[in-house]
Amino acid sequence: MSDAPPSRPFLQARRPWWQPLVSLFVTLVGILWGGWGLQAVVFLFWWETMLIVAAALVRVLFALDSKPVLHTILPKLGSIVFGVMLGGAAILLAVALSLEGMSKEFDGSITHVGTESRLLLASYAVGLIIHYFLNGKFRTANPIAEVLASMMHLLIVLIFIMPVTMWILPAYPEHGQSLGVALTVVLAKFTGDALFTRYSEDLKKSIADSLDE
Repeated sequence: MSDAPPSRPFLQARRPWWQPLVSLFVTLVGILWGGWGLQAVVFLFWWETMLIVAAALVRVLFALDSKPVLHTILPKLGSIVFGVMLGGAAILLAVALSLEGMSKEFDGSITHVGTESRLLLASYAVGLIIHYFLNGKFRTANPIAEVLASMMHLLIVLIFIMPVTMWILPAYPEHGQSLGVALTVVLAKFTGDALFTRYSEDLKKSIADSLDE
């Protein structure tokens, strides 16, 4: 199925514009009604970082770049190796830059994120199915562009989160488990997610065009 019918605009969307809203909703519910502390928020951020990398690798695996399948094998293999290395480094960087949020005093909130973790996994799976496979985007997707765009996504999110986790928390450690700090981290991440989602397709197209030159 390469093209979605005009009567189904949701399938025609080239990007999962709703995914940042799902992530925001899941986390806010955990904080406001589940009693989460900052540790749960940071843990869920680490989990979502891994989901972003995993989703990128899935997209690379099935990207055809408007070419026959056999012509994409070598570029995809190289992109997967590159993606695993770069993705692993991105995950380690995300952990390092947000580790301050894991205070020495265990607050127990991490033990209550199972349902939310599965919901985020489901949202990324649905995003891939709807906005990559069902709308036929995989047919024209460039493997290396998918990798680099996902790394840019993580970089943008870290740029928004880093001031809170690297500067504010060390300066005011007594506020490490406050509701305000947890909400600030969540809203900062949502801003980065929303910004990337808004321009993700333009970014991928620019990368693909640069590689073709």
